Amino acid sequence: MDKADSLLWAEMRFKLWDRLSVDEHLGDIEKMLSGSKRAGYIAMLSNHAPVGFAEICSRE
Repeated sequence: MDKADSLLWAEMRFKLWDRLSVDEHLGDIEKMLSGSKRAGYIAMLSNHAPVGFAEICSRE
């Protein structure tokens, strides 16, 4: 994922973890995207509907 996917990603995260606002999730995503050892992926159906996501962080 990249910055263009941030809002979709944040909305999906919010559905799982609603203790944080969408804006707080957007902040976390911005940190992830700026790091070199972190990545995110969205699973999409053939009609481009999002169905899931994965976040990966490599330990130091």
